[in-house]
Amino acid sequence: IIYTCFATGIGGMLYLMALLFATVDIDMALDGQTDIVAINVFLMACGDQLGSFLAWLVVLNLFFGGLSSVTVTGRITFALMRDKGFYMSDYFGQVHPTLLSPIRALFFVGMFDILLQLTALTGNGLTAFYSITGLTTVGFQVSYAIPIILKVVFDPVDFPKTPMSLGWFSRPLGILSSCWLFGTSCLMFLPTLFPVTVSNMNYLVVVFLTVLGCGTVNWIFNSQYTFTGPKRHHHNDDEPNLVYDDIIIERNNKNIVMHTRNTYH
Repeated sequence: IIYTCFATGIGGMLYLMALLFATVDIDMALDGQTDIVAINVFLMACGDQLGSFLAWLVVLNLFFGGLSSVTVTGRITFALMRDKGFYMSDYFGQVHPTLLSPIRALFFVGMFDILLQLTALTGNGLTAFYSITGLTTVGFQVSYAIPIILKVVFDPVDFPKTPMSLGWFSRPLGILSSCWLFGTSCLMFLPTLFPVTVSNMNYLVVVFLTVLGCGTVNWIFNSQYTFTGPKRHHHNDDEPNLVYDDIIIERNNKNIVMHTRNTYH
């Protein structure tokens, strides 16, 4: 994981530096043949054929990135449904008896993503698309920041040490990353275009309050009575930090227990 993070960071930095050095005309990059600045830079620096090839290469990467996003979001959705976190948990929280995958949760997330992409086909829908994607960004970043902040504030003495421990750098880097995550999350609420009008304003705050209200109502009237959380127990004394999540799969009227091994760092 550490090497992957380093490789992604270095590759992203080289990509951004290449775009910056290749941008010789800011106005042409902003008002070029397409509405995407990076593609305009490709076309401007490499010509139509090579620039189009690079643009489609980015599209291909985004496609596979979207598939991985559906996979991750489907797993989160399945975990919440499995633990009775939402309505219709019994339906969406099932695991396919043959494929051993949460097919219904994956299809639910996939269809939602498809409908979300369709909103970007019109001007007004594009504003809604930016607001919803901004909400997902804020949600992911805040979910990353909360455990980091808890580790920085409380810093338990018995917190398990792992090969990924940052040692003395853990606290300052935790503070830095928390400030970055919350700071960039606040930027998502700012307008994206100027001057601000009713049609192009950032409605993220409206979407955020709506989702927060729906989640609160769900918790008050449903989840606080049904949500159980994942089943966790220590495997043995030799591996105190290893836990197993039990998933019951029904196949041919027989209950089969599938153990998923997770390591907590």
